[in-house]
Amino acid sequence: MKDRTNALMGLVRHTCVDDPLEAYLVNRALGFGLEHKGMPGWRVIVERIGILLADPSHPAWHGSERSERALAEMPPSTPPVDHLAKVLLSAPYKLPLEVLDWLSDHLLFCAGPPYSIFRWEPREK
Repeated sequence: MKDRTNALMGLVRHTCVDDPLEAYLVNRALGFGLEHKGMPGWRVIVERIGILLADPSHPAWHGSERSERALAEMPPSTPPVDHLAKVLLSAPYKLPLEVLDWLSDHLLFCAGPPYSIFRWEPREK
């Protein structure tokens, strides 16, 4: 972590590119996840989002009030679950900002590492 912090702090002095932070972040993303912009386990997290949306009583919600609130606050522009999964895997930037905010606020905590405190069983291969 210290090395990454030092690298980010050192970017302030660079003037050879317009946005040195962007160059740094793009390089990190390409080095750690060509498929999903550096997000490890993204396919598993998307699969778990689908499971949670299909089952409001799933234990990973950590209580029915959390699932009820999430479903009540689901933006009208949220696509159906199967389409949502496809978009999250192929082009998440195409989702409306309100949907991305909703996913971040309600589902990433429950859906998977490093956020979930629920112990998801390993997937069968």
